[in-house]
Amino acid sequence: MAKSEFDERLFDLRVVEKNLRSGLISRKDYEKYLKSVENDEENALEVDTFLDSSGYTPRSAESEDEN
Repeated sequence: MAKSEFDERLFDLRVVEKNLRSGLISRKDYEKYLKSVENDEENALEVDTFLDSSGYTPRSAESEDEN
């Protein structure tokens, strides 16, 4: 199956294990799907996040410049 032949909703990380257990997809189909997904690592950005005890994320001067 080519990637376009997959219903990508079945392979969403949040539900893939449930779909495997229920038989909606097979382990073989899942492995084929994973091989068909492009590696987009070169476009990834590393992000540091700092939270205080309230969960507030302070904005830095750098992030304000970007907006």
